[in-house]
Amino acid sequence: MVIAPDPSKIFIVETDSMEVTVLGTTFNLKAYESGAAELSLVNGAVKAASMGKQLTLRPGQQAFLHNGTLNTRLFDVPEIAAWRDGKYYFEQIPLTEIAAILQRAYNLETVFDDQNIAAQTFTGLLNQHKPVGTFLENLQSTTAVQYYFDNSGKLHLH
Repeated sequence: MVIAPDPSKIFIVETDSMEVTVLGTTFNLKAYESGAAELSLVNGAVKAASMGKQLTLRPGQQAFLHNGTLNTRLFDVPEIAAWRDGKYYFEQIPLTEIAAILQRAYNLETVFDDQNIAAQTFTGLLNQHKPVGTFLENLQSTTAVQYYFDNSGKLHLH
């Protein structure tokens, strides 16, 4: 999202867990799960506030809210912005989070036949311009996770 600077007009983005005051900038805000949010600043400035804590970010910084705690870290700008080109980079991301991205990217419901698999992590790339099978084959070849589709089209991981 790109917001042109205009000091007379404040632009605020609110999620259920974080408030972002935009100060003329390019940023990415991910808030799909209740109580969790991730704000990545590409350029410009933003303020993030949650549960009485406020942070002002600089380009290349990310504010993240997890379990009620608001913190910052550095991030790789091209990797975070890649979703706009249909690419998702994962670095030790739990399969539950990846399943949520598959739902949004491919309208694909995922079922964990073994709940222990849901917490497993994966490092790799999902390219939305390729069939989901390409990603799943990569997942299967680099982890102990297996997959199949049932008759209704749901993806099962086991």
